[in-house]
Amino acid sequence: MKVAILDWPSTVAHESFAVFHRSLARALTSLGHQAEVFHDLASIETAHRCLPWDCTLAIGSHFRFYEGTTPLYERLALAHFQWLVDTPLKANLPVDDQSRLHTVVIDEEFVSTPSLQSGRPFFRPLGTDLFSGLPAAQRCFDIVFTGQIKDPNQDWASLNRLPPPSRRLAQRLVDEIVAAPDQSLLQLYDKEAPTFALPAQMAAQAFLTANSYLRTWKRQRVIQSIRHLPVHVFGDVRDPVLLAADNLHCHGSFPYAQLGDILSRSRIALNITPNFHAACHDRIIASMACSALAATDTNPYLDAHFANNLHLLTYRYTELHRLESRLETVLRTGVWETMAEAGRQVVEDKFSWKKTAEQLILHMQCVIAGKRT
Repeated sequence: MKVAILDWPSTVAHESFAVFHRSLARALTSLGHQAEVFHDLASIETAHRCLPWDCTLAIGSHFRFYEGTTPLYERLALAHFQWLVDTPLKANLPVDDQSRLHTVVIDEEFVSTPSLQSGRPFFRPLGTDLFSGLPAAQRCFDIVFTGQIKDPNQDWASLNRLPPPSRRLAQRLVDEIVAAPDQSLLQLYDKEAPTFALPAQMAAQAFLTANSYLRTWKRQRVIQSIRHLPVHVFGDVRDPVLLAADNLHCHGSFPYAQLGDILSRSRIALNITPNFHAACHDRIIASMACSALAATDTNPYLDAHFANNLHLLTYRYTELHRLESRLETVLRTGVWETMAEAGRQVVEDKFSWKKTAEQLILHMQCVIAGKRT
């Protein structure tokens, strides 16, 4: 197959997508397909006239970025695939059976999103490159967290600025998750939103605002639960509570392309998933690919594909009081290394970019042939 990959314009905010696109293109090429990354629509159209593509693909809701012009999926009569890395409520793109735009999602819960049901959504987590991590003795970080930590007070202020109807729904979602943090925010939204009878856009805004606050709140809770072990944070930290913690070492923001190098020098990679409840976040498999032990909140998808205390270390929010002692034990006994190597093997077998590309190509071929997967 010939796949044209549409990248975001080059900005820091979209660095990870550029890395994903290059890795996917290499994987497709290694499987004997033709794949090329483009940074503007005109280049794709010019190349298409010379050597027609079978389809285009973009990780993230890239096609929306170009909505000021006639969308690419309307200009080129071929299949176009958007691979959403967040909830479809955030993408806000119309998809239907007659459209040339098809959706891939990274969370199985997203498949049942009503606006996508007729758009043939396909579930597939992102892949990862495999890295040669440093030997255990040469790893200089016991525990790392790679990601931004915002000030929850700012997110709370944003929630309070919502119009009253949206604010009430957002507040309900926050209250319910704070009371039971391990439940699915999307499932809760599907249950609660109809009772508020809000227009779709207002309901979605309530969800997204609550989601943003809860992501920050969860990060604060998890990192606060580790009081004595040093935690190295690579990413912008704005939370004044965490900045005051003696055991937190902030290294600042970093280019996403350096993620593999950081994880390869780490023993344990702490992960707080962004309210995904039926998926595997890219940071989890990237950690495993670097032979670091992934310590993450769990969900049914992770439980089905990885064994706790064998391939990774999972925690629940109702048991955060035990997290630090569990981390200390695997570090002190050296068990983290055995677990990390077992996790890496699972990732190599099932979650490499090559394995991901194989499944993606099969899906694309079925869509182009007019078959459902």
